[in-house]
Amino acid sequence: MDLHPATAYQSAATAVYLNRQAGWVEYTQGTKHAAFWQGNSASAVDLHAYLPPGYDSSEAVGIWTDNPGINTYVTGFAVTPSNNKHAMLWKLVPDQTLSTNLHLLDTVATFAANRQITYTVIKNNLTIASGVINANAPFTSASVLVPQSQTGAATVVFDGSSFLRRVVSCNLTGNNQNLGQIDVSNGDADLSGEVDAVDIDLVIADFGTMVVGNTDVDVSGEVDAVDIDIVIANFGNVDQ
Repeated sequence: MDLHPATAYQSAATAVYLNRQAGWVEYTQGTKHAAFWQGNSASAVDLHAYLPPGYDSSEAVGIWTDNPGINTYVTGFAVTPSNNKHAMLWKLVPDQTLSTNLHLLDTVATFAANRQITYTVIKNNLTIASGVINANAPFTSASVLVPQSQTGAATVVFDGSSFLRRVVSCNLTGNNQNLGQIDVSNGDADLSGEVDAVDIDLVIADFGTMVVGNTDVDVSGEVDAVDIDIVIANFGNVDQ
């Protein structure tokens, strides 16, 4: 994946955590500015612009995101005109939150183990934000985090575990908004994008085992007749 901004002379990514990267970009030849990305060149943020006056250049060398990925912390340094380096910490707080109540269908009231559902926000065929939702119950309140600078038509893709991909359209305004309840179909044990005979065969093969993998589609902690019934009931469903 090329992170280099189109208007820059040089760039380098020096640290990565989840789908976030930190490093530096030369927007003016010979002058480095600390930078932050979220997986593509369009998401580049000039962190130097957030420093107080008195620094000629800067670089980012470390990055970390808290749980569940709301705040991102970038470490690095800035250089004074006398060539002294000052340690720096940037705290990046997403300015635009898309709230939703994710409904994972055909699951028990309390999961035997968390199910990870990824989200990807796509605009003009580019990924502008992504993250992971850890669900432990059929209904999970989730926050999709998007930079405030991103506005206009976009799609949010939810995918993961035995659940079929769900695509939701939205219009980014730069402000927080609620996407409402989003139902996600179940039964794709082999992650092929379709609930089919292979999924039934996989569940039958694991029948009676105490596992928390994709064949335990109801996330009860045991592969049993209920899991077979769920796959049969959803037979023929496909990814959006």
